[in-house]
Amino acid sequence: MDSVMLMQGQTLLAALVAWLIQRVKMSDRFPAFSEQSGKLAKVVVSAVLAAGSVLALEFTFDATAGTFIVTGLTLTNMSHGIMAFAYSWLLQHGVYEGILKPKG
Repeated sequence: MDSVMLMQGQTLLAALVAWLIQRVKMSDRFPAFSEQSGKLAKVVVSAVLAAGSVLALEFTFDATAGTFIVTGLTLTNMSHGIMAFAYSWLLQHGVYEGILKPKG
């Protein structure tokens, strides 16, 4: 049951991120991500959002002590994160190509 819930969550998150990317591309506020901008910029943004949604890293910054701590950076977490990243990124791409991409 847990794997089904995880897949449902990842699928919903991928659809939301793909929709958000499409809205950003249509906005005048982000000219670097318009339909006329380069494909590399769009792929990088999509990959960063996919990675951020699955790696489950935590960041802590203490300004008084001057420390920046990243937790969750274990080999197991990273290997699971790489697989989840690929799954999330492919889902985002599939939702965009299948549902959101302007036809014609």
